[in-house]
Amino acid sequence: MKDKPLRTFRKVHKYLGVFLALFLVMLAFTGILLNHTDSLDLSKRSIPTWLAAGYFSSAQAEVEGVEVQGQFFYALDGDLIIDHQRRAKCDNVVSASVLKQQWVILCPSELLLLNDKYELVERIGTALGLPQDVSAIASMGDQLVLKQSQGNSLFNLDTLEVKAYPSEFDGWSNPSTVPSDLLLSGVVSWQQFLLDIHSGAFGGLMGKLLADLVAIFIVGMAISGIIMWRNPR
Repeated sequence: MKDKPLRTFRKVHKYLGVFLALFLVMLAFTGILLNHTDSLDLSKRSIPTWLAAGYFSSAQAEVEGVEVQGQFFYALDGDLIIDHQRRAKCDNVVSASVLKQQWVILCPSELLLLNDKYELVERIGTALGLPQDVSAIASMGDQLVLKQSQGNSLFNLDTLEVKAYPSEFDGWSNPSTVPSDLLLSGVVSWQQFLLDIHSGAFGGLMGKLLADLVAIFIVGMAISGIIMWRNPR
């Protein structure tokens, strides 16, 4: 083989080797960690919030929810989220309260009743007597106070009876932005993070394209190495 093409292959091999060195070390390191996922509890341990923020845009990280007794309730993709678990179907958390040791969540035109373990117990919609224009709820003794456009009402969860409540009331739980640290904490495990680094998925489309490019370059390294091996001079 002529010297000029051979020198070209040697340069390509050398530069590709330098470029790929960092990626190969990263792939090897993440692969070793993933091979010991169970012993390291990677699936149970979560990455820091500043790393988890890389999975979400700023718009996605701004979620409206309701805080009751230190617990945030919010909805994502049509599901009610509590402690990062999808508990029930709910397009939007409008309001929430605690009544008779139950969590009561107001979704659009529907009440969700959950027990102390956040398990869904019952749904109460307009077909069962819930007024259609409820914009907030609060507990009052053993009944709920419903905020409506035409005035407040009392709603009995046992009898499903609605009565007018003429008195003034200001103890509503209204939506507020869920703190970003709370929203992102515990969302992504170390196992998922390492898998995404290993595959390039963490960087979105650009990360996947870079991973594809690295794979192509590794093939190029193999080809150029074979050519130089067949032409040792």
